[in-house]
Amino acid sequence: MTSSAPRTPIRAITNPSLSISSRAPSLPAYAPYLTHALSQKQLKYILPRTVVLAWAVASGTAIWQGGDGWIGTLLIPINVKVILATGLLWIAGVLPVLVARKGGVGEPRPRGTSPLSLLSSAWKMHKPKTTFLIHALSALALLAVHIFLAYSFEPKDPKLSLFVKSKKHPYYLSPRTLYLLLSVLPLITLQTLRAILLRAPFPSTPPSILTVPLTALALSVVSIPLTFALFLLLHFIFFPILSFTPILNTLLKPVIGHLLRPRTSFLVLPFTNVSLLFRSAILGFIAAFTWLTTAYIVDSALSQRILTSAPLAALIEGTDAKASKEGNIFQMYLAYQELLYRLQTFPGVAEEIFTDQKFQPTLWATLLRNSLLFLGERYQETLRRGAPPPPPPAVQKVEMKKREVEVGSPAQVLRKRVFKSGRPSEVERVLNVLASDGPIVDAVNHVPELFRSVSSSPAPAAASASPPPAAPSAPAVERPGLIAALVKRAKERAVERVPGEVRAYAGDLKKWAEMERVGRSVEVGVRGWEGVRGVVDVISFLTSASLHRDAFGTVQRDIPKILEAFTRFLAEIEGWTLELARIAEEEERNGRDGESERERGVEVLGEIGDSLKEGTALIVRTFGDKLLAFKFPTGVAGRVQGFLDYCAI
Repeated sequence: MTSSAPRTPIRAITNPSLSISSRAPSLPAYAPYLTHALSQKQLKYILPRTVVLAWAVASGTAIWQGGDGWIGTLLIPINVKVILATGLLWIAGVLPVLVARKGGVGEPRPRGTSPLSLLSSAWKMHKPKTTFLIHALSALALLAVHIFLAYSFEPKDPKLSLFVKSKKHPYYLSPRTLYLLLSVLPLITLQTLRAILLRAPFPSTPPSILTVPLTALALSVVSIPLTFALFLLLHFIFFPILSFTPILNTLLKPVIGHLLRPRTSFLVLPFTNVSLLFRSAILGFIAAFTWLTTAYIVDSALSQRILTSAPLAALIEGTDAKASKEGNIFQMYLAYQELLYRLQTFPGVAEEIFTDQKFQPTLWATLLRNSLLFLGERYQETLRRGAPPPPPPAVQKVEMKKREVEVGSPAQVLRKRVFKSGRPSEVERVLNVLASDGPIVDAVNHVPELFRSVSSSPAPAAASASPPPAAPSAPAVERPGLIAALVKRAKERAVERVPGEVRAYAGDLKKWAEMERVGRSVEVGVRGWEGVRGVVDVISFLTSASLHRDAFGTVQRDIPKILEAFTRFLAEIEGWTLELARIAEEEERNGRDGESERERGVEVLGEIGDSLKEGTALIVRTFGDKLLAFKFPTGVAGRVQGFLDYCAI
């Protein structure tokens, strides 16, 4: 028995979701793995050390403020109030720094080559303002913890209440507390300025821990005269101005009425209140020491190698500097560090990169593209010698002429009768006579002008004519404001009354602040120069390993591009180094000492150049004469030949 043919013909599946072939999967994200690793680092490394720091500061402050004999002093670190103060001090002094450091890692440097331009550029950014506010709140909270410990352990009354103890004026603000509040402002200002001037987007290995107490001591000592000057400024200038303001005088008199009138006794405040002066210095030292030590711990943790559980594809995805938010390339920096560690530790990682066919583009193509893009951007910045990129050319708008479409005139409608009609009737004839275009209206229109009514004469032309247009008024001449002129004149008079030595010192200070630093131009110009070594090390290691592990020759065809990128970048680095030496010689002839700044610039360029030399030498040493089979541009071929001759020795 034969089977019958199917009635419905078989058709191909056209739905793309059901087709056999599908798109290659995209690379997984690296950021979640890095976030988890950083949180583990913070939990296991940073948190225990910062808790010990807070406990040591709270115990030291309580011991300084007093204890009951040797036994009481030894029991202070385990006192309940000290343990409570430890938690409060961690929240007040450590947590704000952790928040500030978390948001500041990897941010681009402010573009400025002199201290003045650097501060101006940094102030336009959002981060310094946030840092200043965070440190201000932290300092106020540390002051509250200090007052809590003072009333808990000092045998005498520290006299740090917010208001004076007076029955007549119970709401008068205490001058001692006001002085301690004012001592916070110079300290946080100095700390913010120091953070801006020494700002680095990549946490490097911090210096010795011994520099932390010395820096904290210097900040607290410098803030003492600034606090005293600020207090005198408020007492002799600001508060008297408030006393002449009608509304503010009434509102503030119950609070600062004893400070509205200047008193000469405040001029000798540092000599009559040595204990208050010493307390403000100790408070500044504690705050600065807590901030600096916390920053030291964070930098020590982040400068170490951070390993994640990310797969290899996610790790290569993290090498894209463009994928990070707001130009933050710290993620790329850590990804290259971990990738180099895996390549040097596990031999199979390189073979997995070479033989990958799962992703499109492949892992090697993605890694090489990200690396060459990063090096190319740094190369362009080196060509500009640290100058900002030029603005894009203005696009000229071409005005499109509107094409006028000629519309034909409408055909005239023939309003006459086509067919010959018979003789009109009497009714139709009467209607035609009375119509608006009948013979009566035509007869009236043909009446001579002499017999027409005078009342129908047109109005005179003078009445109907529109008035002539007014002449355009001359543009108003802008004159400087009276207040601006008075301020300028007052400033000139104030400058004239300043002694000549002070004016000369201020001029020298302004000249120092506006003088460009050569080393700073290199750091600002080559953005993310700290990540160049990681990129060069990874690419050179994989290129060298491809000689024996790349069975399909995936990497060898990209060797000319890699060596060209390395050698051209190296040539510009060497040229910039020679220019710095020439600039230093000119400064020495002009009597300016720029040796330290030049050394810093040469150090940065030397680190980039050394990494490029080592990477190029590794590739040349591995392949040797096999590189003669490739074609290089003229300048690149000469440099590659120089490396060949050097490695052959």
